[in-house]
Amino acid sequence: MSDYKRNNRIAEALAMKGWKQVDLVERTGIKKSSINGWVKQNWQPKQKALMDMARVLGVSEMWLAGYDVPMERPQAQIKNDELVKLIMELKDNEELRNLCMSISHLTDDQRKTIGSMVTELSKLNTLH
Repeated sequence: MSDYKRNNRIAEALAMKGWKQVDLVERTGIKKSSINGWVKQNWQPKQKALMDMARVLGVSEMWLAGYDVPMERPQAQIKNDELVKLIMELKDNEELRNLCMSISHLTDDQRKTIGSMVTELSKLNTLH
């Protein structure tokens, strides 16, 4: 019997957060039937689903997979979560991807100017 079958870490992480399966569905976009199957231990999640759930639940992917490692999400993973989220957004958003490509061709000084402008625009958005 695999570590996964002995340990239902998804259910444990949900309970620790005080969440229901539907909360995980809403935060990850994973189908409820898939999460339910994993919680009932009918099958194991694929790597991407495991990564998404671990990120949202704030736990280590390896712990969630049933390995004997600390539950806490490593700081390096936490730092990379935001980058992964941006990459996924770039993949799905052509306008943002084109903007980033255009910015990448600018000089360092031009990028600093654009960065300052974006910071000021962000401040304006938080005021409204």
